[in-house]
Amino acid sequence: MKKTITICITFLLLFTSFVFASKDDVSLTEYTLLVEGQSIQFDVQPQFIYGKLMLPLRTTLEKMDYIITWNNEERAVELSKGVNYAKVFIGKNSYFKHKMAPFTLSSEPIIVDGRTLVPIEFFHEVLNIYFEIENSQITFYPNEDVDTLVTHMGYVSKINEAENTVEYHLSNDKEDEVHLIIHATKETIFQNTIKEGDFIRTVSPPIMLLSYPGQTRGIIIYK
Repeated sequence: MKKTITICITFLLLFTSFVFASKDDVSLTEYTLLVEGQSIQFDVQPQFIYGKLMLPLRTTLEKMDYIITWNNEERAVELSKGVNYAKVFIGKNSYFKHKMAPFTLSSEPIIVDGRTLVPIEFFHEVLNIYFEIENSQITFYPNEDVDTLVTHMGYVSKINEAENTVEYHLSNDKEDEVHLIIHATKETIFQNTIKEGDFIRTVSPPIMLLSYPGQTRGIIIYK
């Protein structure tokens, strides 16, 4: 009887996975990665997992002279470069930076074919690495004296769609007036589906249009 129940449960799990899996759950991406002009060669490629752009952690950061250590007991990856230190736990959306309290991103780290992948915003939010995205090419500038990217956040009070851009009007509270307008373009990476009322975070360039409310471009948008 126990054997029959076990077989039934196993079949149910397999069937459920089959029903809810879709071609969008895991798919390779055409994005190429460079570090200061030099391309990165991967054994596990950058890919979209459940709609989120995930990048290989070790291969990308070793190109930037980070030391990567696998902690098998905690199932965690520790990374360091000079005074910079961070720690990520596989399967947990909880990221540690220096001695700060842990915070969340759009996804937990995921292992694919023995490699740890993290969401693209990790490189800014955790390591404060500057990068640019253009024509499906992501270029990191870890050692140059450049302006850092910035993170904006707020509740989406209104969404305006135009021909080549989508405007996200943000407020500090759902009842407050709009304090910032984020412009999303074809280059913007959406890690989540965004709707009015959502609390979102955007990775943006340091330049902002001096208007009221302020306006800037969204490089990455997630919640």
